[in-house]
Amino acid sequence: ALGMMRFVFTRLALSGLVLLTFGCASALPAFNQPFTERVRLESDDLTKLEVAVRGSASEPVAVPENGRILLSFPALPRECSVYLFGIRIRDRTVENRKIIHVYRDGRLERKLSIHKLRKLAIDPDGYYTLRIK
Repeated sequence: ALGMMRFVFTRLALSGLVLLTFGCASALPAFNQPFTERVRLESDDLTKLEVAVRGSASEPVAVPENGRILLSFPALPRECSVYLFGIRIRDRTVENRKIIHVYRDGRLERKLSIHKLRKLAIDPDGYYTLRIK
């Protein structure tokens, strides 16, 4: 009985190892093309806010009184996405990483992905509206 349990356990362990080794893959996506997005921030005090794009060489941008900024996204560093049997289980494309950082008085207030930004409401002038409490 002990020999049979050892045999079954060994087979299960080897099967799991093979499954993890051969069923899992990492893929490095292509570089993104540089682009810009128009964002309008809403807050009680816009003068305390700054916005930065993580991974770019630029410094955080102070938010003007009207709350409207143009965020520039250069070709950003790539990160591998993870696939299990051809199904993406971890998406690390530029659009899905939280690379938009909003600071209030130098303290990180909010992180946002491009994907989430593009789901926000758009004002009549074409700016994504982001409310910061």
